[in-house]
Amino acid sequence: MGRKSRLKRERSEATSFDDAELALEPSPEVRADIEVLIAPPSPGAPRPKQSRKRRPVGARVARVAVDDATWLAFKKLCGSTPASIRLGQLVGAEVERARQPAPEPDAVAAVQAIRAHVDQLEAFVRSTPRQ
Repeated sequence: MGRKSRLKRERSEATSFDDAELALEPSPEVRADIEVLIAPPSPGAPRPKQSRKRRPVGARVARVAVDDATWLAFKKLCGSTPASIRLGQLVGAEVERARQPAPEPDAVAAVQAIRAHVDQLEAFVRSTPRQ
């Protein structure tokens, strides 16, 4: 363990516990200021104005895994809007979409889609040469 330098030792000896006990009792002026700060406001007194600034949006950092051409195309689509703002909008829209209940499946539309797929498969099978 290292030793204190003479300057530090003298400084610590100068601030003894006797001096610290005297400093614990505040002066009457300080006590009055403390009471004003601690006292609750009277019911009829106007409340102090609070700033109504919008709090900054929390910054979250994410990496986007796309190739360079896709990223350049996205940046071009963003125009003057920064990509980070546009990505935030996309994330917000996706979260909102996920929170909404799923629509009821339309049975008629589902049957029509299945029939269309069956027709496509049948056409594909008939067009392939037999071996």
